[in-house]
Amino acid sequence: MRITRTVAATALTGLLTVAVAACGSSAKSPSDNSAGKPAGGSSPAAAGTPAPAAGGGDAKAELLAAAIVMAKAGSAKVTVSGADSGTGSSASGELAWGSSTKLDVTEQQSGQDLRVRVLGDAVYLGTTAQPSPLPGGKHWVQLPSGTSSAFQSLPVMLDPAAQLTAAAQSGKMTKAGSEQVAGASADHYTGTVPVNDLLAGLQGLSPAQRAAVQSQLNGNTSVKVEFWLNAKHELVQQREQPLTAAASPSAGAATSGTVTTGYSDLGVQVTVSAPPASDQADPSAALQLLGPKLG
Repeated sequence: MRITRTVAATALTGLLTVAVAACGSSAKSPSDNSAGKPAGGSSPAAAGTPAPAAGGGDAKAELLAAAIVMAKAGSAKVTVSGADSGTGSSASGELAWGSSTKLDVTEQQSGQDLRVRVLGDAVYLGTTAQPSPLPGGKHWVQLPSGTSSAFQSLPVMLDPAAQLTAAAQSGKMTKAGSEQVAGASADHYTGTVPVNDLLAGLQGLSPAQRAAVQSQLNGNTSVKVEFWLNAKHELVQQREQPLTAAASPSAGAATSGTVTTGYSDLGVQVTVSAPPASDQADPSAALQLLGPKLG
């Protein structure tokens, strides 16, 4: 499953993922992302008071505390894996969220890398394949603004502070216990939330981006959301599993659209730049990277 298919599965949950809809460690203080450093402060949780004290078992308080921690961190390394009809897919890269969003992720399949870069409103798709399938041996294309809304929404959908805040405000999350994640103990929170409630909580989406996400709902009315928080209230992993109206909220089997995201190296410096113009093919050549459909 390529990035271009993963996004469709993820967009419909209103939560994270690294792809396009068929369009085809410790926290640090916020800093100025314009210099290639992580930025925070404009995520939904950033304007809050100091994080609630750990403990007490109140899911909403714990998730909001984690949202504040992640908003202050401003950036992280991310890994995203999906399950679709038994075929796994994974991507990895770096993400900066908050006042200045940047995303640079790579998915490898069949020995080739498909790259997605989002820098503000600009979206670039690239490949490391040799020889490149793009005209003139070039490695990048910039998507036209009219076809890039789903891509532009990815940093918001992957923003951990936004996701934690939206889930917490739903009032439907509970603590499920503690588990080992990435070699350390983490508290596990889970709940089944209507997709529309989650989308309503993502304040960073423009109308066009929200419409692009809504177009991928495909009958999925709710999503099973899970978060794993370490002792510092850092989000180390989250998972979304879309559910249809007929599906059991307790269903745990991986289905088409189930996506797991890991966050590490919080506060990492993220430097994402536009590819050289000399290495960019005409936007119409994106079809050769994405498949037969764009939009």
